[in-house]
Amino acid sequence: MKMAENYKKHLHLAWQSLSEMIAQKTAEPVFPVKAVAGCLCVFAVLLYLPLGILLFGGFLYLHLILRISARPVVTSDAPSQDIIFAPIDGQIVHLGSDEDGRFILFRPQFFDSHIIYAPIDGELSQHIYFSGKFDKIQLDANQVHIPEHNMRHEYTIELPTYHVKLQIIASPLNRLISVFVDEGMRLRRREAIASALLQPLIKMHVPDSFELECRISQRCIGGDTPIARKLR
Repeated sequence: MKMAENYKKHLHLAWQSLSEMIAQKTAEPVFPVKAVAGCLCVFAVLLYLPLGILLFGGFLYLHLILRISARPVVTSDAPSQDIIFAPIDGQIVHLGSDEDGRFILFRPQFFDSHIIYAPIDGELSQHIYFSGKFDKIQLDANQVHIPEHNMRHEYTIELPTYHVKLQIIASPLNRLISVFVDEGMRLRRREAIASALLQPLIKMHVPDSFELECRISQRCIGGDTPIARKLR
């Protein structure tokens, strides 16, 4: 009798752990994309095994680049609104300026996470989707050419005395951009706001009241690497 009770107890704990794991995974904003990709893999295996194996490799890569890592909270003496952090894992590929002020271009490497994070605490006051093309973006050490007609998502994070603008710009390989947030939401740093496939270009404008603390070719971790600090 005691053995049966122990068995039921262990079975209940296993079921509870499985339920919590499923609930946690389905709560991830990228779950629908992964679920559709997984269903396509199963269908392909039933249809033609070599095709299923090929798609399964693609599914593993998709799972790798759409991972949302749980990171410990990094404490800082500076107020949360005095530092702007990197919006994505990857590399800084350009520093420049345009009619909207100074900007920084980020691009993830092939195996980096392709999740875009809020770089600072604030309210998402505006989200604009610009429909367009997927033309090639020319990048080199001295200049950058981004076709104005390329598709993009533009986010404006509003704070009391300034705002931070983010643009997710499409390219020939970057064909899918999914959005997890809506206008009016209060964002926290490191909160996932969007995902993009195959090395999207992220353009972040920095207010003039901030001093840059980054350089070209610097590696960044989304939501963790300081990019600019407010001037005193």
